[in-house]
Amino acid sequence: MVCLLLTFYKVLENFSIKKYKFILFFMSIVVYTIWGIFAKTQPVNDYGVLFQGSKQMVEGNFKVLSFDKTNYFYFYNFQIGYVMYLAGLMKIFGDSLKALKIIEIIVMSLTNLLICSIGEKIYSKKIGIMSSLIYMLLLFNVGGSSILNNQHIQAFFICLSIYFFLKEKWQFKIASGITLGISIILRQSSIVILIAYICFILWKLLYNKFKDAKKLIISMCLITFSFIGILGIFDIMTNNVAPNSVIHGNLKYFKFLIGMTGGSVYNIPTESAEKTQVYFDLEKFNFDYDAYNEASKDYLIDSCKNSREVMTFISRKMISFCGEKDNQVEYGWDNIKEGNAVKVVQLYGYVQYVLLVLLSLAMSMGYFIKSKDFEFSKKDNHYIKLLQIIFIGFFLVHIFIEVQPRYRYEQYIMLSLLSAPVLKFIYDKLNDMNEKLNKIKGVEK
Repeated sequence: MVCLLLTFYKVLENFSIKKYKFILFFMSIVVYTIWGIFAKTQPVNDYGVLFQGSKQMVEGNFKVLSFDKTNYFYFYNFQIGYVMYLAGLMKIFGDSLKALKIIEIIVMSLTNLLICSIGEKIYSKKIGIMSSLIYMLLLFNVGGSSILNNQHIQAFFICLSIYFFLKEKWQFKIASGITLGISIILRQSSIVILIAYICFILWKLLYNKFKDAKKLIISMCLITFSFIGILGIFDIMTNNVAPNSVIHGNLKYFKFLIGMTGGSVYNIPTESAEKTQVYFDLEKFNFDYDAYNEASKDYLIDSCKNSREVMTFISRKMISFCGEKDNQVEYGWDNIKEGNAVKVVQLYGYVQYVLLVLLSLAMSMGYFIKSKDFEFSKKDNHYIKLLQIIFIGFFLVHIFIEVQPRYRYEQYIMLSLLSAPVLKFIYDKLNDMNEKLNKIKGVEK
């Protein structure tokens, strides 16, 4: 895969950025379409529930689900934003799974273009090309591209928000907050990006010794207020869709309970996407959410008193989160689970992932020690720090909540952008060595 990546880069590095982006978009569509045709994935597990919920919304029956305290969409009401997105697409294009997958492919392909633009803005044109090729060819993402997954559209809006954040004018700061708010509506883990923006701006304020303090503080306020504003507007818009706010979950502690203990109040095993541990816990409380939230809080406090056991669980959980193969392909492999394609995706995808982590670490160390090999144009403005903060932020937040290896999805964006300069540096060194060898051979002849 590295050879394939470097071959693509060698062919494409001297193209104009417009031509390259056109080729990248076309290549992305081809790669994801080939996998989609091969995998023939049907929506399963939570993805299947969300797909069916969207159909019910289009038919006007969704309230029957969202107002029912025993239903998936009541206790996981934060999923309603994505359901509304799918329902909106269905109203325009019909409820054909094929049509929705085509849109998913287009969204992922547009995300690749944004990663190229972000890399170009932070570093240079050639680093933008390298980072987008890395992300496009990441096998974990290719293997998951056939799934109707809220992470795909969330990643698009995260990248769009970061792209706007990198621009100087105040209008773009507002756009950054709005697009980040939309990503939160689709998947709540995007809150990490807002925290990262604030941390980065505060760090820059201190680093610059309060130079341009007014500009930085205004930027932070514009992003935060536009973010809060879009969530407020969405809350008003969804008054009739669900009995309570779909931004604030009806279950306050269950993510922390699973994330810090690995279980639930009664630890009754999950049977299906709709009948999980949470469902059975609520059933024991006769779906009294206030009583369940209070019991969950007490159970969590009692569990944390045994700090050694909790720390042991968390450390094992985070090793699994960071070190295991990405499991998103498991939701898209019913038709190919016995074939070698899945083994290739899992094995070589894992090799890619480990390599990206190592290259990103090298980039971070190189930047930290001010190595000339890793310094680029003055456009940088320390935005590498923003990428690092976001990556670390997603790691830290998952210490306390439920994890699966597929939840690393947002971190792959940062790894692609952080590893690209080192990979280009290696490519340049190899290219120089090859040219010197060719000159020596030419002299000898």
